[in-house]
Amino acid sequence: MYYSKRHLGGKTMLTLVNSQFFQIRSDLNTLNWPPEFNRIIPMVGPESHRLYFRGLQKLGDDLYPVRGFTEPIRGSQGGFPGWQRICFAIYAADREQLPLLLEIGESEPSDVEAACLLSELWPPGELETDFLWIQGYEGVILPGGKIMLGQWVDMIDTTERGPFIFWNL
Repeated sequence: MYYSKRHLGGKTMLTLVNSQFFQIRSDLNTLNWPPEFNRIIPMVGPESHRLYFRGLQKLGDDLYPVRGFTEPIRGSQGGFPGWQRICFAIYAADREQLPLLLEIGESEPSDVEAACLLSELWPPGELETDFLWIQGYEGVILPGGKIMLGQWVDMIDTTERGPFIFWNL
């Protein structure tokens, strides 16, 4: 579960969301964290230990693509080993700029989930033109893998940011 923070009509709304709506899978493509993302949330650890992923997030009836990576945090923190750094982006792409790439003979994706997991024209060139909105998340997964906390940032307007915490991962 986690809290989702949204701005509506000048008011900030916090909503408790069930984390079962994240579906991710590992993906070896290093461009899951393209240079435009890395400019805002830079990678830290060695490439050889980084694990990339992609997937989707479901909020109500809406599905949004997710791309990111995890990397180990070297050494123990407070005597506890097993910390992981996680960085990911959730976004709504401008499909005129980043169209979905369909299988030969398909006129549209077979279902909504497949639409988010299908290949799209990637990587993006410019955040401002390629996305309707995009939020980046940088945080840590605590030892045991059940709690993630950190900060989110609007990757187009980086002055918009705040904390997040997800649990029951």
